[in-house]
Amino acid sequence: MSTLTLLGVLTSRPAAAAMFYSITDIGSRLDFRDTINNSSQVVKLGKTINTKGQKVDGQFLINSDGTKKDLGVITDYYYEDMSTNALAVNNLGQVVGNSGFDAFVWTEEKGITRIASSYSIANDINDKGQIVLYEGSPGSGFISYIYNLGTGKKESIPIINKIYTSALGINEKGDVVGGAYDGTVSAYVYTNGVLQYLNDLISPQSGWTLEFGIDINDAGQIIGNGIFNGEERAFLLTPYDGVPKAVPEPSSYVGVFLAAFGALGVQQRRRKT
Repeated sequence: MSTLTLLGVLTSRPAAAAMFYSITDIGSRLDFRDTINNSSQVVKLGKTINTKGQKVDGQFLINSDGTKKDLGVITDYYYEDMSTNALAVNNLGQVVGNSGFDAFVWTEEKGITRIASSYSIANDINDKGQIVLYEGSPGSGFISYIYNLGTGKKESIPIINKIYTSALGINEKGDVVGGAYDGTVSAYVYTNGVLQYLNDLISPQSGWTLEFGIDINDAGQIIGNGIFNGEERAFLLTPYDGVPKAVPEPSSYVGVFLAAFGALGVQQRRRKT
């Protein structure tokens, strides 16, 4: 059984690191399964395929030779007829996603295992077995976590005065990116126990409002979605030493948090008799 280490919700910003980001417009908005690799290349649906050529599609792990492995479905007293949606696979062939309304991890040794409660999704996993996920409910909000596959411990990511949070990407160093919403939406990066909003770390004259960090590579480059001069676009951030600037006003945006669960809503939630 996993244990929960709750770090709490911060009421003030931590001291900002001496880091600043240059920003590049990289085109139309990205999918949450896209990645940036360590060669600074953006890979479409890159979280769904590993370096061994294994890929995930729905309820299956597909090997490079085309053979398929059924990941299975989480079932219990409350749910039936649920489907599995794999979202990411690491280079060890470990898979995460959601099965019905529950976040899961699948390994060759243990099969499919629930790692969070109802209304949860696991979005990414690194080769160290660190998994980013969020759980909660559309009515009361979502909290983001890092789940450690080796220890079974789940650590909350401290979000500042936000109700809906979504952890989307993690690199091999354990740095996490995502988005947080409470009337306004802001992309964030979480590294070495410190959470920072990316809008604080770009020039206020950039014309950008950064909404979601989708992935981060080991060099600290971040891809995500935002608003550029009033238009929805994708961005690439590249870090360099500097002083964080004033934050521009972020725009209102909650639908993306609920969209993932809206897709799940088409499934019928029924109590077994």
